[in-house]
Amino acid sequence: MDGKAHEYLLTENSAVIYDLCHTARTYEAILERTGIEVEKTKGILSTFIKNKIMINISGKYLSLAIRPKQELINNYFSNQ
Repeated sequence: MDGKAHEYLLTENSAVIYDLCHTARTYEAILERTGIEVEKTKGILSTFIKNKIMINISGKYLSLAIRPKQELINNYFSNQ
């Protein structure tokens, strides 16, 4: 990324796909688990890749952390 803070608003279908891909998923598994239309799913995944908040490794999509590192650490310890 460019070192600047970015804000993402994930709603409805995009939030479902992003959350599902916290565990790497194939395209087919995403379609099967979400029931979201093919074209919508393709568009959402393409946007995530373009915005560098998801990667595709060996045919599996994986969400990347978009919260600041300190927030993730605080959340981890407050939930223990």
